Amino acid sequence: MNKVSDKWFQLVIRDQNLLSGSSVLRFLEPIVAMLNIRYVLLKDLMGATPGLLGADGTLMTIDTFMKRVGIAAQYDWAFFYLYVFEPGDVADDEDLALIGGADLTVRLVDGAYFYVYGKSGAVLDELQKIHSFSECVLGSLDEFDVPY
Repeated sequence: MNKVSDKWFQLVIRDQNLLSGSSVLRFLEPIVAMLNIRYVLLKDLMGATPGLLGADGTLMTIDTFMKRVGIAAQYDWAFFYLYVFEPGDVADDEDLALIGGADLTVRLVDGAYFYVYGKSGAVLDELQKIHSFSECVLGSLDEFDVPY
């Protein structure tokens, strides 16, 4: 088992389905279940995503989000900040602060990649069983190159 508790990880996973709605939903399902995620903050949402139209900057319950996230032709970019407990007022926080305060963050990049930020060794192990990583980096959060 990976012990990541004192370090952050940044995973890069290439999506063969080019971040289609169904692909993003399938990617998120085991993470949401494993961590018992209950809330998600959406930021920087771009693409053909009618299920989440107008939701940029919105905090949603995970049930609502999971019903809507799969309704998309393709995500170009997005931040999904995942929380077990409802966060305080975080809507105006900078991205690194949001990543640091979330239980896990999934960044959708350029219509082709999942970037995952977290500290849970269990999540890292589970994702390693399911996906091939293009990159896996351990370190402090401010060392990572978060793509924009």
